[in-house]
Amino acid sequence: MYKRKVGTAIVCAVCIFLIVSAFFAKDFVLYDYHMNVSDYHYAKTEEEKPLSADTSVWSSYGDAGKAVYYGVSDEIREENMTVYALTQTGEMSVTNGNENPIRKDSLGHFIATLPMTEVDIDGDGEAEKVYDYARADLGLNAFNPAPQRFLAEEIPFELVFAERKHIMVYYGNEILKDAEIFVTSYNGERKKYQTDEHGWIQGLPNRDIREGFTAVYSPDGEVVYRMHYALEDYPYFSVHFWKAHLPLVVIFALAGIGIAAV
Repeated sequence: MYKRKVGTAIVCAVCIFLIVSAFFAKDFVLYDYHMNVSDYHYAKTEEEKPLSADTSVWSSYGDAGKAVYYGVSDEIREENMTVYALTQTGEMSVTNGNENPIRKDSLGHFIATLPMTEVDIDGDGEAEKVYDYARADLGLNAFNPAPQRFLAEEIPFELVFAERKHIMVYYGNEILKDAEIFVTSYNGERKKYQTDEHGWIQGLPNRDIREGFTAVYSPDGEVVYRMHYALEDYPYFSVHFWKAHLPLVVIFALAGIGIAAV
């Protein structure tokens, strides 16, 4: 009888604690993960070129978070790369080479570009004019439902993440409708897709969007635009995932203590 009374008292104390703490939840910081873009660093990757990159420049992210990496093919000189970034003021910053440190007013949208090269990519014996780009969306604004567009003359071909589930294609600063787009998937597989009346790539798997892909478009068969797209994603069962669930674990632990006490 005495143990039951003690257990009931413990359960009541736990319940009172949870109710009272709810009014001060903002002051109980169990896990604080700052996603300010300026906290990230932009550096050259040491990893191999991903299967999804069908370009001479690409982007990737570190497993520990707060890092965006760029990669270029061996024949490319890093100083020839130009990085464009959207800022909070609505302006577009331009940096030759490495974007490090990242500006304080950056929104987390970057496009790295390379000078035009002439390469025979279709094997017909004639070289095409190839323009390579790599876009990275990271931080708090990565999943902004509104399309975050550069719309710059220097970037005539652009991929934009729209409504948190679609890839929108722009060409010449206009929506590219009813056009053939070739996509190199996260596993290296290459498939042909079509854009719809909204400029969205129809049928593009969600996994490709979250793990990276390359989209290729040629308006006339002589000029080819290629853009590698990398969205910062947060996979399940990562360190960040478990730390974010710490408050829930604490609640379950307190509930378990109360049940065991009874």
